[in-house]
Amino acid sequence: MAAPTGILSSMGAHKLDVRYGDRNTIPYYNGIIDSALLGTAAEAAIVAGRVMSLTSATKLTPGLGVTTPAGPAIAGGGNVPYFLQNGLDLNTYPDASRSRGMPGFTDKPAAGTYLGGAGGGFPFYGVPLSAGLVGAYATIQWKAAAELSTTEFETASAYPAGTALTAFSTDATAPANRGQILPIDAATDVIVGFAAPAGKFIGPEGYNTLAFTPAYVVGTSAPIA
Repeated sequence: MAAPTGILSSMGAHKLDVRYGDRNTIPYYNGIIDSALLGTAAEAAIVAGRVMSLTSATKLTPGLGVTTPAGPAIAGGGNVPYFLQNGLDLNTYPDASRSRGMPGFTDKPAAGTYLGGAGGGFPFYGVPLSAGLVGAYATIQWKAAAELSTTEFETASAYPAGTALTAFSTDATAPANRGQILPIDAATDVIVGFAAPAGKFIGPEGYNTLAFTPAYVVGTSAPIA
């Protein structure tokens, strides 16, 4: 069987986990990835553990799209954070959702657009699709009563307990950085969570991991890396 498209990675390299909390009552959101990102440098940011936001078309996009203090809106998304639990990378958590998080899941091809143009399409999984949608991807909403951990953060920073966290913008100069978590850069930054007492640690798979509690404090900016 051919490997799915997307970012290939070692087990646990990109991971969002629930450290504390009832997985059965956490508010999840299953969304569709903005397919315009596929094949671009931003595709590298569509991995588990990143902060996502919603575009005006309600598609998930990595990073925070907010209004800057100068006024213009950063292109691409809103500023409410969604924490991506399964992405384009292989071996993302939870394994039960992984195959349904690959490109093409839930797409419905339009009539006359498959196998040369005849027929009404195949509205089920696992066939070439043409609707321009990609999903469905599982995210955890900011209002989850839980402590989460992620591998997708700026490892050079210090994270003492209570550090206010934000995420790189949808307008990041380096698109692969979009949605990566880091300490707030300015008082105007959107806050997406706070570092937990465990802070930064080495996860069971051997990768730098950050423990945090999700949150949402409205802001007017996000760091651009």
